[in-house]
Amino acid sequence: MEQVLQIGQHTVGRGHPTYIIFEVASTHENNWETARAYVEQAARVGADAVKFQLFEADKLLLPLTPGLKGTHDYFKTAETPRDWFHKLKTLCDEKGIDLLCTPFDSDAATFLDEVGVPAVKIASGELTNLQLLESVAGLGKPIIMSTGMATMDEIDRAMHILRTHGAEEIALLQCVSVYPTSFEDANVSAMNTLGERFHTVIGYSDNGSAGDLVPRMAVALCASIVEKHVTSQKARGSLDDVFSMSVDAFGDMVQSIRAIEARDDKDAVLKELQEAFGDDFAKALGDGVKRPAPHGTRKTHPGVEGTFVQREADERQWARRGVYLNRRVSKGASIEKSMITLLRPDIGISGVEYEHVVGQIAGEDLKEYSPLQYRGGQVFNTTVDACV
Repeated sequence: MEQVLQIGQHTVGRGHPTYIIFEVASTHENNWETARAYVEQAARVGADAVKFQLFEADKLLLPLTPGLKGTHDYFKTAETPRDWFHKLKTLCDEKGIDLLCTPFDSDAATFLDEVGVPAVKIASGELTNLQLLESVAGLGKPIIMSTGMATMDEIDRAMHILRTHGAEEIALLQCVSVYPTSFEDANVSAMNTLGERFHTVIGYSDNGSAGDLVPRMAVALCASIVEKHVTSQKARGSLDDVFSMSVDAFGDMVQSIRAIEARDDKDAVLKELQEAFGDDFAKALGDGVKRPAPHGTRKTHPGVEGTFVQREADERQWARRGVYLNRRVSKGASIEKSMITLLRPDIGISGVEYEHVVGQIAGEDLKEYSPLQYRGGQVFNTTVDACV
């Protein structure tokens, strides 16, 4: 039997209204008035929740990120100030909308618990961050976890960790960590695969920029949660603008979703969408196999010259965390847990192996914030060119 989640006043699951999340992320551009306006707009257009992100660039990625010049500084500008959150919670309560947030480290998760968010979102890139999963599970709140870039085995492991550390209400969102996501990569039918495997609440987090076809398809199939990024006319140059929809378009999407919910024959809805959108519908439906999306999107990045094709297989390295040391460690010393920090990118020893690094011996003088490698049963530096 499929689980249901209780998020604030909303019962979320099959047979209940779709829980629709208005994702602000970094499009507030570090401006409180913009953030406040987003909350009011989200409530006006009928969203059930408005969501922000809570991270510190210093705790998220290397100060000098290999291959991506200036990325650390770029993320620094996208931080959401902590002193906003109690005000955001009060405002959301006044407007009758849930405040959600994605924490990117354990300290952020604890802080959000103090703020009183009714549920916690786990980003796709943190699905392999075992430290964070354990911390979030221990809060006892409903968890919504995106699955971009993930294999079924990785989702299995994340679900096991969440459940063994106390999480009881978990939703999984099909998601593609390519920005914007093309129809070819959307693979909406992978929701069915997730539902059949995990028997929990299923939804879709859409990073595409082309209208609301994918969210409508998702609801007609089986989605109980839909998340979509939103931007306003005032937002310029934020990290998320390229794959965000306008506030008015989000409102139209909400109305379309509510209309689909009111219909008994969801197969007829899918047929109508297929007739209206043709090849785009077929591409977006996908083959249902849950795996890193193969096609990718050609794009630009502030830290990369020219254009490049972003694929999930590549994004797994840049959006996940590796094991780094937060201090220099002398040759022959034993590595202690307090010496370890997990940061993007996932180069050298992967973040999922952090527990195995504890107690290992340094085979040479180990550098601070340098990728590591195992060799001969000891830990060594590994050479990767870094960009400022």
